[in-house]
Amino acid sequence: QELFRGAGLAFIMYPGLTAAVGRVIHKFGLERWRNTVAQKLFSGEWGGTMCLTEPGAGSSVGDARTKAIPTDDPDGFMI
Repeated sequence: QELFRGAGLAFIMYPGLTAAVGRVIHKFGLERWRNTVAQKLFSGEWGGTMCLTEPGAGSSVGDARTKAIPTDDPDGFMI
């Protein structure tokens, strides 16, 4: 990590966000996601990132106010 930080903060963000999304999917994702998506993230085959937008919050993550709503969809997506 020191090598990436020394080269520039942007270089540490890519592997850091990839690992973070992989950990979230591994802990909370459906079994089939853990076996495909998280595996590819941890192996380095795929990369992960964060896209954030929240009306009224701008770039202040702490001001975001969202709520998860359970669905009956087996994939866990709300459409």
